[in-house]
Amino acid sequence: MITPTNHNHYTPSFTSKCVQIRDADWVCHIINKTFPHTSTTKHETRITNFFKKHKEQLKYNFTPQSLDDVYNFVKNFEKTSDKKLDNILYAIKNMMDNFAEKRSQADQIMPNHVLQALYCFENFKIANCSEHAILAELILKLNGIKNATYAAIYKVDEKYGKHCLLKDSLDHAVCIFNKDGTPFNGEVNKHTIIVDPWINKAGFAKDMERFYSHQFPNTFKLKPSEIIVYDHLPIVSLLDKGHLKKIKKKYHPFIFKNENRDFMQNTKSTRLQKVINNIKTFFKRKPQSK
Repeated sequence: MITPTNHNHYTPSFTSKCVQIRDADWVCHIINKTFPHTSTTKHETRITNFFKKHKEQLKYNFTPQSLDDVYNFVKNFEKTSDKKLDNILYAIKNMMDNFAEKRSQADQIMPNHVLQALYCFENFKIANCSEHAILAELILKLNGIKNATYAAIYKVDEKYGKHCLLKDSLDHAVCIFNKDGTPFNGEVNKHTIIVDPWINKAGFAKDMERFYSHQFPNTFKLKPSEIIVYDHLPIVSLLDKGHLKKIKKKYHPFIFKNENRDFMQNTKSTRLQKVINNIKTFFKRKPQSK
């Protein structure tokens, strides 16, 4: 069992953000505080830039844009005349092999994606964006945000349709929800919030898209006809109540505690008010087309 910490007693000292963004930030904060870990994809830009810098020595005939491109090269590379460079390439290969091996072990040991993500965080101290997004959805749902969902982010060109991924498409995952309680249908609006523990940040979707474009221009910068698509797939809903009960009991830091207000709310709700809020949320939902 994870030892409870005071990180779940969250009292933010800033007031410029709305309460939903502050608490979404808390979700990012609690994941990274509870599970110190490493992420291979956080080194992607540095590694690809390293390859570009040493193109003449490595003699490759491709443009390294992702870790997949790099791995396809280092797994079969021949030694160079530079021993220091060789050692760096071996280190990159070993790091990626180790990460893939640990993920594979978690897949074999644990029966579903949520438990696999928890196992990677807790036992191997590793996680990339997908594990972060899964845990964000889990924590939001444990605290009553039923419309939170895992979402893979892709980049497409509208000229070819939303289902035709670009060759240099994004490879990222986040958790996403609408703060007004309506289900996320793949289209962002003024209520849509992105929770991204991988970068330890949350915000309204349009603000986050601008942040991504500025912070990761190599991958998130869009051409005039390109758009970002959110392929949403709730992961936590695949868990049965028994698993959720055990998780809630074991991982105490995941439960938001504040004496003055409820999660994502400015005040404490009475039981009657919670029932009224649930009814309002139900009638806000658009009927699904048959």
